[in-house]
Amino acid sequence: FSNARDFTVNGGQFIDINELKINYINIFELLEPYTCLDATKDSSARHPPPRCHLDTRSKIRERLMRWLSKEYDDWKMLWVRGSAGTGKSAVAQSFADSCEEEGLLGASYFFSRTAGRDKLETVVPTLAYQLARSVPEYHSLIEHHLAKDQILLRNSPPVQFRKLIIEPFAILQRERPRKPIVVILDGLDECRGEKAQREILELITNAIRTNPDLPLRWLIFSRPEAHLKNVFSRTSECGREELIIDTECRENVERYVKDRLVEIKATYNDMIPADWPPPDKLRELLDAVSGLFIFASTCLNYIDDPEEADPISQLDSLLSFLRRSQGVVSRNPLAALDLLYSRILQDIPPTVFETTRKILAYMCHRSKLDPYDKLNSAQVLSNFLRLDQHVFYKATRGLYSAMSVPEPGDATETQLQFYHASFQDFLLDPHRSGKFVIGGYKALVIFLQSLIYWLEVDATYFHVLDGGSELVEF
Repeated sequence: FSNARDFTVNGGQFIDINELKINYINIFELLEPYTCLDATKDSSARHPPPRCHLDTRSKIRERLMRWLSKEYDDWKMLWVRGSAGTGKSAVAQSFADSCEEEGLLGASYFFSRTAGRDKLETVVPTLAYQLARSVPEYHSLIEHHLAKDQILLRNSPPVQFRKLIIEPFAILQRERPRKPIVVILDGLDECRGEKAQREILELITNAIRTNPDLPLRWLIFSRPEAHLKNVFSRTSECGREELIIDTECRENVERYVKDRLVEIKATYNDMIPADWPPPDKLRELLDAVSGLFIFASTCLNYIDDPEEADPISQLDSLLSFLRRSQGVVSRNPLAALDLLYSRILQDIPPTVFETTRKILAYMCHRSKLDPYDKLNSAQVLSNFLRLDQHVFYKATRGLYSAMSVPEPGDATETQLQFYHASFQDFLLDPHRSGKFVIGGYKALVIFLQSLIYWLEVDATYFHVLDGGSELVEF
């Protein structure tokens, strides 16, 4: 209106841009004290975040993209489960990056107990903070909500979830249909307390059931913990994917290891020969990691330790450690992997762990204690150890992320199985597992106590276990 005079405007809506800008800044300042921004996709606290190596985990990432299409429109929530160390966070991060490139990412929350990103109270404000940045219309709505009721940020998570997430998006969806808005929760099992984890899932599930037209798509990554499996089994609105150590995964890990070794060799090209590593040592390393991403990553970080700056010696030291030879190793090359397994065992209540130890003792020494494989199912093993069903499942409840535990209906025909041999190696090595070590002598005592009990009551089934000296030979 430069140089304009004496004009009027009838009707219309006037917006004070300066005031709008102030409100835009204030809403984030208002939310920030209640958030955990360290848990977001690109936070500096997570730098560098884990990502899928080039051309790895392609199939699962393709299936996740198809989930966002109409092909799987019945599933507003998808659960991606996987045992410890299978690369769930890398898949979550890479998929979040892809969604952001496509304009589909609304928000993310990467849980971690060790990094303090595990509080239920921060989840909804953190998601709202990100959604306000990625969806302008949503920003306007919650700005209006919070202008009227700032106490909302001190309300319980269910109230916050309803007023800050569900109600605003229900309004937006009524105004016009929207493309999917993806919300990613990675490591839900790392949220503090099983009750809090269940509450998050129940909030999402109830929202999907009562507001089926919401544009939000919830992608949950976690270990297959027993309480989470129980919740998801009752949720028909949720699809399921599993990250397993299969042929594709082993090939992916091999590619990752070989590519990293090429990078390491390029970094130290003045001291590493062109034919390093020798084929036999490479094969030994690949056989050891056997498809477990965290195992491979831990080994490669040890080999590429900048403080040592000697990959040739580091590889030899690592292989010596893995062989349990007498070679001198200055520090544990698998410290990161051992920490993961230690945390799994630490979460098992002390009142339960002695029973858990009995089961692990048999698992670790199965080939010596039961060479004829007579205890060939979870139910037979439970009976042999004189454990009622509820006691057996309570004792194995904390092992779901490291061991395959059959459901009760399958327990008569299916054995317990470690997901990866590295867990057994950890349990057998007192220097690595410490108080959790499963020693051969203690395993033998546990086994003989049960065997003697059943022989005393003339358990016919165990009469086939003749040749007792073979059973207990160490």
